[in-house]
Formats: sequence, structure tokens, C-alpha cells
Amino acid sequence: MISTGMISSNTAAAAAATQQQPQDSGEQTSKEHPKTSVATHVAAKVNNPVFHGIEHIRHFYTVPKDDMNGVLGKALPRRLTRFSKLIGSTDILIREPAIDIINSLKKRSTDEQPLKFIISGPDGVGKTVTLAHVIHYCYRSNWFILHVPSAYKWISPNSEIKKSHRKKNYWDQIEHACEWLTLCKTINRQLIENVRSIIQISNEITLRLEVKMTVTKTFHYGRGDKFVEGDSIAYVIEQGLLKSEFAVDVIECIINEVTRQTETPVLYAMDEYNALFGKTAVQDWDKNYILPSRLSLVENFIRILKPHYRLRNGAYVMAVSRTGAPRSECFSSKKLLPGLGIRRSQPFQSQIMSNLTKEEVHIFIQYYKMKSWLNCENEAEVNEIYNLTSGNPLLLSKISAWN
Repeated sequence: MISTGMISSNTAAAAAATQQQPQDSGEQTSKEHPKTSVATHVAAKVNNPVFHGIEHIRHFYTVPKDDMNGVLGKALPRRLTRFSKLIGSTDILIREPAIDIINSLKKRSTDEQPLKFIISGPDGVGKTVTLAHVIHYCYRSNWFILHVPSAYKWISPNSEIKKSHRKKNYWDQIEHACEWLTLCKTINRQLIENVRSIIQISNEITLRLEVKMTVTKTFHYGRGDKFVEGDSIAYVIEQGLLKSEFAVDVIECIINEVTRQTETPVLYAMDEYNALFGKTAVQDWDKNYILPSRLSLVENFIRILKPHYRLRNGAYVMAVSRTGAPRSECFSSKKLLPGLGIRRSQPFQSQIMSNLTKEEVHIFIQYYKMKSWLNCENEAEVNEIYNLTSGNPLLLSKISAWN
């Protein structure tokens, strides 16, 4: 996870960027909390995010290995996952923006419009980790999760495209579609896998198959193929992976079904969300750049934002990023999202991530010392680290590698 070399020019730029403060009026920023003993905040006693509350802010909690492999493996930054392998555990600092979102999800009403949150902030402050914390909460609360780890990847020229057989003037990205179906199958396994149980009535033993999530409306795809009412979502995903050329169609079927869900809540979770509404680097066969809305995969995830297709029971949590955007762009959601992006996202609550406070840097350093990763003996060294990083978690992790 940690580089042992010099800080790159990008890192230096991030250090300069961390000095900037978000300017959006009316957007929610992290609040100050009373100072408390550093030692009491290093490890949380509660590792299940379902039970996390404001009293756990500034504690580290440990993600169980099964959850890491099945849910958060794609949700956390690669730097953090590599570090976790080195120290033998995945630990996340519980921060206020994540708790604010989780508490709102706990209090939401299914009679109202689904909640929408957009996480923004300078580079390296923990937007992706906060999104992962919310995903972990929803997983443990038995939500169906539509997770896109990197929307920017979908508008980058890193996979083959083909003309959509289903929609005129649209393009399919088969590799990305199959990758997403695999992730959807993994992260929602507990909700979509059929349950086999043995029951005994009198002297007869019967094998009962309980189908969890099913198709509710016939969906035609491919060359005369269709899914009919009663087909399990697990079966739908398997068909999409077996018949990969129709994987994008299968995703459309899944999204159609989850928008009809009223019993199982659905989380729409996307990192680099603003990439859906920017410019693409994907070219058609005539070398013309394709609009994001003309990529079938992207269009499916834009459509679910529209009022007519919105989730009936669920929430939207997205993080915006400067990945692929001009370095001069501001960090706020209103600057990174063009007009269409803002309109599709309304109404939303903005959560602005900020750098760590000096006390939180102390907690991080104490955590690194507990993991035998950093040897920081006195207050002067702590102050030097804080001044070098401005409390930016990404820079803090890099600098700690030099010790």
C-alpha cells in the first residue's frame, strides 16, 4: 500500500489543495468534537456498522475478513487494501459524515422520496472510505446494493465497444458490464441466492427451495430470449455472465426490478459519480467521441435517477471526484457536476469531507504505532507530520511509510 519513495508531483499538488477550504454555502461540513484521550479512540468496541453512532466517531473499527472479501474489496481504495494485507487487518476510522448519512438512512421513511447524498471534498480526504462505510452498513442491514466503484472507468478508453442491438445509436461495453454483474452477484449474495432447506412432514422428508428475489415482469433480451415472472435474480445474473454479449441488457432488467422493490431497500452507491455527466474518452468506429448518455451501461445508471424510474424503497449515496477533471476544478459537487448532473441529483444533501483535525492525526499516529508501522516518540514529531500533511489522510499514510 505505502510507497517508500519521494512524494510525487501529484502528491505535492494534493498537499497544496488540502489548504483550500470548501466554499459551498449551505453544505454540511464536519463539526468539532470535544477533545478526548487518544488511547480511548484507537479501537472501537463495535465492529458492526449497524450499531455505529455519534459516540463511535474517531474510533477505528475492524472490517471482518468475510465482509472485506465479499463486500468492501472493490469499495476501498487500493492503497488501503494493500496496507490492510501488510498489517493483517482492515481498519476504518469512523468519521462524522459517514455517521450522518447512516443515521439519516436509519430514520428514512419509505413514504417519502428516496434520500440522496453527494460526498465531496479535496483529494485524499476519505470520500471513498466514507462511501465504503455506508455500503458496509447497508450490507449488514440487508439492503440490495447497486455499487459502481469507479464511474470514470466506464468513460475511459479501456474496453471494447459494440453497437447495441437493443437501442439505436447506443453502444455496449461488454467487459465492464460483465465485471459489474460479477460484483453485483458477490455483494448481494445473501439476498439473491436461493435457500435450500429440508423439512419433515409426518414421515416424509422434503427438500424445499425458497427463491429470495425474483423477476416481477417479463423482460425480453437477446435474440428471442426472455426472463419471466418468478425467475430469480440469481438466475438473471448467471444468464448475463453466460451470454456476455447481452450483459448490458441483463443489467437493465436488474435495475428495472430493483426500482420496483418495496420490501427490500436498495442502495445506489457510486464513486466518481460526476463522470456520468462529463466528457468521455470512448470513441466509436469513426473515431468520434461518444456522449456518456449514449453508452448503454452509463445510461442505465442515469435513468434510475429520473423521478419516473426512481427507487421506491432505498437511497442514493454518491461521491464526486476530480479524477479525469481539470486540476483547476473546485472540489464541490456543484462545480464538478454539470447542469444535467445537478438536475438529475436533486434534491440532495451534500456532505463535504475535510482534512483530519490535529487530534485525529494524533489518533491516526497512535493507530500506526499500535500496528508497529510508525515510530513517533514525541509531540514535536507529531506536529511536524501534521504540518507536512495538513491533516490529509492520503498524505499521512504516505509520509508514515518513510519512518
